[in-house]
Amino acid sequence: MRNWRRVAMFGLTASVLSGGLWMWRGHTAKAAARTYSARGFGGFVGAVKPLPASTDPVLPIEAAYNAGHFSEAERLAAGVMAARERRTDVSGRREAARALWVAAYAAARRGDFGLARFRFSALRDLAAALPDHGSLTVKPSRERSGAASEGSIAGPTPDPAAQTPFTGEVLPTLEEEGAFQAAICPGATGDRAETERELMAFLVRYPQSILIHAAVKRIGRLHGGDVPKEAEKLWQAAKATQARQAEAERREEALCGPECLAELLRRKGGQGPNVHALANAMATSSEGTTLASLAAVGRGQGVLLRGAELTTEGLAEQKYSPPAYLYDEMSSDYDRFLMDGPQNVLSDTEKSMDGTVK
Repeated sequence: MRNWRRVAMFGLTASVLSGGLWMWRGHTAKAAARTYSARGFGGFVGAVKPLPASTDPVLPIEAAYNAGHFSEAERLAAGVMAARERRTDVSGRREAARALWVAAYAAARRGDFGLARFRFSALRDLAAALPDHGSLTVKPSRERSGAASEGSIAGPTPDPAAQTPFTGEVLPTLEEEGAFQAAICPGATGDRAETERELMAFLVRYPQSILIHAAVKRIGRLHGGDVPKEAEKLWQAAKATQARQAEAERREEALCGPECLAELLRRKGGQGPNVHALANAMATSSEGTTLASLAAVGRGQGVLLRGAELTTEGLAEQKYSPPAYLYDEMSSDYDRFLMDGPQNVLSDTEKSMDGTVK
């Protein structure tokens, strides 16, 4: 009897274990096709399908360059340039410019600075004909960033794994880089005077380029670290140009006051001055527009602008933002409110746009 029970218990145990093993195997096989993702909020989601291989013809050229196969990179670049350089579409000419960009550095890495200079000059001219002058929209590798900032001819070699949207680093255009590196090539073969002349011309021709700093630094190296006065003068002038450009860009981002008045005049049915004319009248700067100048220019356009003053204590007690408290944007009175100012407020029992009873 005991032996029978032992056999039964052994059979039951084996059945449970085999069932558990089957369940474990089944669970493992099912989980193998799935991957954990933070987007699952703590759970498991289906594995993301791999993206299709890139069709960018320049990536194999960059890969060959990164591997040190410079002659192979030049061969591949020649094929892309021959197929795309004479195309009329922008994308084709951009691909040709990028291929020429890598081929120029490949020649320099092989020590053929005469060919490299020819290609960099051709790159400058080819990129100059592009709408954005060959703007780089990808973040380059650390090696390339250092090369550009130091004025080295070592090469750009953008890492294919780093082909991500540009998110902050200021990069030179292909036109600027072609002109800059073409200027450096003569110095690599001993013609330091030609390199200095070319770099001085670069400071004049491309004052808005990030490479002006590398250019003046390279000129200083040619003089034992001392920057000549003429180069210093050109560098300071270029920096002033960049400061004015930055100020103009910040001002464009601070035109909200003139834009509001222009929209108000449009809604009143008048043509009125354009936004920039109003901004000039208001003396709008990169820091914005004063309320006093906004009101004064508004009066000159036949619009009486009135404001409401609220103390810090009163603001802290407000349950609703002032515009929402005065009028519902979906009401027919909203346009009249914009032009004539507040005439009344919502009653305590009226519902706002979001359904809140006020």
